[in-house]
Amino acid sequence: MKKTNGTALKRPRKSAPPNETEWLRVREFERRLSELPAAEQEAFLQQLSFEEVYALFCATVAKNAEAGRYAEAR
Repeated sequence: MKKTNGTALKRPRKSAPPNETEWLRVREFERRLSELPAAEQEAFLQQLSFEEVYALFCATVAKNAEAGRYAEAR
C-alpha cells in the first residue's frame, strides 16, 4: 500500500463508470454560475470550498472524457 503525506486526495479511477449524479451537479453549477451577473460570479466562486471545487473539476473532466469517447464512437 502506497504511503501518502495525508494531503493526497482520492481521484476517481479512470475505469470508473460515469456518475450521472456528479454530472447533474456540474450542469446545475454551470447553470447557476451563468445566470449570475459577471460582478457576482467571482464572489460566488470564492464561497466554494476546495473540496467542492475539486469535486466539480473531477466531474467535469469525467463528463468531458465520456463525451469525447461518445463522439469518437459515432
